[in-house]
Amino acid sequence: MKKTKKYHLYEKKIKENKVKLNLDIEKGYTIKPKNKMKYEGIVVNSMTIINNELIQTLLRKKIKKKLDSYLQFLIIVLDEDDTDAGHLMFALNDLERYRRLVINNYNKYLDQKYLKLLKNKMDLIEQELKSKIKINVNSFNFEEMEMEEPKKGKNR
Repeated sequence: MKKTKKYHLYEKKIKENKVKLNLDIEKGYTIKPKNKMKYEGIVVNSMTIINNELIQTLLRKKIKKKLDSYLQFLIIVLDEDDTDAGHLMFALNDLERYRRLVINNYNKYLDQKYLKLLKNKMDLIEQELKSKIKINVNSFNFEEMEMEEPKKGKNR
């Protein structure tokens, strides 16, 4: 038996119409708009997407944008010689946090082939960041050793 779609229009005293579309339907991916501009028309507080293909397309686009920002940061870091290890550690921690978010939240929406490819990309970015951190730490310790001079004066 096919479910029929029900539309309910509620009218308040302020002449504002509310539309509620099938609130008790299948679970899907919920999106809340970030645009806070006020305008005349329909105001959307949240939207639940049920179509799996559309969910995969949206999540792939969202994940690709975030990975591109990590790659851009990595390119900038690799081009510069004097990069602080704190920034690299922050990027590494943020990448690990994002990896956990993708695994925990988007795992049920994305197919396993794409997730495996995504994990490989994140591993590659992580290896590059770790190698850059090791280079910075080694060069920092070496410079620190060269700059130390014995103190002259009385020792008490």
